[in-house]
Amino acid sequence: VSIRGKSFSWKSLPAIISEVKPNAIVIMIGTNDRQQLRLNGNREAVLTPAWRTEYEFRVNAFSAALKNSGVPFVWIGMPPFRQSTMSADMLAFNDMYRQAATSANGQFVDIWEAFLDENGAFSINGVDHIGQPARLRASDGINLTAAGKRKIAFFTEKPLRELLGGLNSVQSASPSGFDPFTLPGPKKPTVQSVAVIVRTQPVSLFDPAFDGGGELLGASAATVPGAN
Repeated sequence: VSIRGKSFSWKSLPAIISEVKPNAIVIMIGTNDRQQLRLNGNREAVLTPAWRTEYEFRVNAFSAALKNSGVPFVWIGMPPFRQSTMSADMLAFNDMYRQAATSANGQFVDIWEAFLDENGAFSINGVDHIGQPARLRASDGINLTAAGKRKIAFFTEKPLRELLGGLNSVQSASPSGFDPFTLPGPKKPTVQSVAVIVRTQPVSLFDPAFDGGGELLGASAATVPGAN
């Protein structure tokens, strides 16, 4: 578990929650978990039956600690990666995360398809959180760019708003009291408030005063040379 740049054992989660006292928790893990586990003196490769049993035990214990804390949480799934074998592992991880989160009354957010191209394959580029073309992944095919991170945050905001909106009192992190979860949305004008546009017929340049005249305002009579 990484918090504020520091790493902790997942077993320390209850103590961390008790100290920090968060209003909500956002979890996103898995990228560094594709490692062997030492079990009963043996090294088990990723996703072997013994490895999966142990990893599921740890994930479920982690989610149980979240549930017992009483703090609402959102669990973000992993995105696809350039390496096909890594992506296949992440799909298996996401299944375990989804089951653990939902069984502990948490919300699981699936971001997988948001990082695929139109053919359903991994792509470094894509669209950002406002639908504009952007580079979402680093050149290593693993890490996220700023636009990629913002896109994940976009998918996290809706369930997080719901969780925080359900709390009786939400303390704003801003010293000015600014609460981004209470901003009013845009207001659509009612039908009665929409002005009625009345079309005006075009005015002829040859009769601007509607008096039958043939000269524009300010025009002067032309002088004919040699005339008396």
